[in-house]
Amino acid sequence: MLDASTQQEVDEDDDTVAKEDVLSRHCNWESYLTARLVDTHDLQLLRRYDKKSSAVRKSMLMQEGKAYAKLFTKILQNVSKVETVQYVLCLIDQILQEDSTNAELFHENETGDPCTTFLSLLRKDDWLVQEIAATVLTRILVCREKKDPHEYLRTNLDTVTSFISWLCDELRAPSKPPRSFLVTTHALARILMFRNARPLFVEAGGIELLPKILSFKGPLNVQLAYEASLVAWLISFDKDAALDMGKVGCVTPLVEICRTARKEKVIRVSAMALRNLLILETNPFAREMSEAGLPKAILTHQMHTVHDEELEQCLEQLDKLLSECIQTELSSFDRYRNELLTGKLQWGVLHKEERFWRAHAAEFEQNNCQLLLLLKSILETSSDSVALCIACNDLGMFIMHHPHGRFILKQLKVKEAIMKLISHPDKEVQRYALMTVQKLLISKGKLDFLTQSTA
Repeated sequence: MLDASTQQEVDEDDDTVAKEDVLSRHCNWESYLTARLVDTHDLQLLRRYDKKSSAVRKSMLMQEGKAYAKLFTKILQNVSKVETVQYVLCLIDQILQEDSTNAELFHENETGDPCTTFLSLLRKDDWLVQEIAATVLTRILVCREKKDPHEYLRTNLDTVTSFISWLCDELRAPSKPPRSFLVTTHALARILMFRNARPLFVEAGGIELLPKILSFKGPLNVQLAYEASLVAWLISFDKDAALDMGKVGCVTPLVEICRTARKEKVIRVSAMALRNLLILETNPFAREMSEAGLPKAILTHQMHTVHDEELEQCLEQLDKLLSECIQTELSSFDRYRNELLTGKLQWGVLHKEERFWRAHAAEFEQNNCQLLLLLKSILETSSDSVALCIACNDLGMFIMHHPHGRFILKQLKVKEAIMKLISHPDKEVQRYALMTVQKLLISKGKLDFLTQSTA
């Protein structure tokens, strides 16, 4: 579960200005009495509450809280004017924000379930109405689950199902990006805290939407990255759902969040999601995590001061699990040799994992440097841009991890073959060739220093 400070951060809204603007309006409640949309008693309640101080509002809710909940719900049902609907929704949101237990005022009563009204407002053609209705609905449903976790889904199944369906639809076709991404993801992060709601998200096709929000770049990115990772973590506790997450492309964006995040809460939750994916049987995503840069990300975070004990433990577990998975793949040098002998190189963990090169660099001298000469031959004869990039990469890795790598390659006249590729028509080939030439020209001591300083 989230700690109190994190939960508070999740609850913080970025739309304070918009809500304050709405609450600064003046509603002519008397006109609604004339239109018979409210009665005399309703008008008295509104006059005693509207535009009053926080202390007065609190006192009125303590005395007649359920009456106000019914009144505000009634106005939302009867009034179609958007400005008034926005205003009343903001009043309700204010009530729930000031005291989360006030959500109990909006539980089902003799006149029906107020959540039905909020669900209907999600379809209204006004984003602010949709946003506040979603926020209010989230607060009420979370309160209901906490009050009665055993009966929660049975008594609220239709409401929760409809709400999650709307959230997924909104992610598929956002009404107001990027704001709608954050609002919907925030709601999902709260609702999916409860295990019995997660299958509903899966059934609504939510898993296939996760890569979209995990990969989002732009305004609100930090908060969205946190809550998207939180949703991924919550869903990843189910093994079948976790496998589907990997299949639809969640692994690489999760690693990217973990790798680039600066806030510990974001690193922690993305790392926890990755850990759940890594402990699956057969470890199907270990290679993808490694190729996306997770080992280096773990090392980088561990080198910095970590104040979060849970994060520290998670990074240690991730490192251990990933090392064990990778070690299985790296245990045979024959696999690399066989791939090289075919001449058909493909990117994989053996080409990028530094632990492989540290363990096996010396073996490249075997059989009169046969494998190095094969790499040189690929540089000179291959027309496959991917194979050329990989050959340059592997020679660069050899230079970095063999104490005499530069000298050996110079003796084999590899430099000439690489230099020709700097003018290759493929930009990626040019890039890898240039990086390898730089490693050939820089002394081992300087190369080690640069490697350590960029780790």
